[in-house]
Amino acid sequence: MAKTWAPELWEILYGVSASECSWTSADQKNSIARALEDLLNTRQALPNELIKDLPGLSTSLLTYGLMDFSALCIASEKDRGEICAAVTQAILRHEPRLTDVRAKLHPETTSINRLGFIIHARLRHADDGTTVHFGGILEPAAQRYTIRSVGT
Repeated sequence: MAKTWAPELWEILYGVSASECSWTSADQKNSIARALEDLLNTRQALPNELIKDLPGLSTSLLTYGLMDFSALCIASEKDRGEICAAVTQAILRHEPRLTDVRAKLHPETTSINRLGFIIHARLRHADDGTTVHFGGILEPAAQRYTIRSVGT
C-alpha cells in the first residue's frame, strides 16, 4: 500500500473533508513543487543586508521569496553560486516540509537563456528519511522559475 500524507492547511481550508485528507507520496511531492514554485517566483520585501542583525525577522513574511537577481549574470560562476545559495536559503526559511536542502546547477539544462538546477532535500516528517528531488529552470529575462518533481 502506498504511503499517505496529511495535506497542508491550505488544502483543508478549501473544503476537503478529514476522511478525504489522505495523500500519496506523489501528491505530497506535487504539492511541495507548487509551493516551491510560488516561493521562488516571489521577491523578498527586504534585502538580507537590512535584516541580518534582526534574526527574528529571518523567517517572517518580509523575507518570503528570493532576492531580486536581475543585476546578476548567469554566465558568471560566482553569480550562479549566489542564485543557488539564495534558492537554498529561501527553501530552508519558508518550506517547513523539507530539511537538508541543497540546490545545485544542473549543467545539462543550462543554456544561454536559462539556468537549470536540481533541489535535493528530505521530507521533514517522513519516518524513513525519504529524499525528494525537484528540477528547476530559471528564465532570467522573465525572472521566472519553473519547478517539477523528479524521480527520487
